[in-house]
Amino acid sequence: MRKNIKWIKYPEPVLKSLGTVFDVSVLKENDVFRMWFSWKPMKSIAVSESVDGINWSYPKIALTPNFNATWEDDVNRPNVIKREKTYFLWYTGQARCRSYIGLAKSNNGTE
Repeated sequence: MRKNIKWIKYPEPVLKSLGTVFDVSVLKENDVFRMWFSWKPMKSIAVSESVDGINWSYPKIALTPNFNATWEDDVNRPNVIKREKTYFLWYTGQARCRSYIGLAKSNNGTE
């Protein structure tokens, strides 16, 4: 029989006071955690950094909608991997009551 393993939750939010934030993707590189997340008030994907996974820097916008495209008036739901020196960010673009999956690449993960 499998032993019941329980998560121990940190008692407070680790990212707060930014409005609605959701759908995180976290990577650890060397001694720094990087967290990409949906930042609803900005209709964008933001990135923040932490050395302990609890205290995070004020976020920077990493990916904004392309209003010239017909499929992304809003971007959210990031999923990030790093392969060699390139970051790959899969995300959801939303427009006209529909959702689409997009892909963006970056050399530094922030722009």
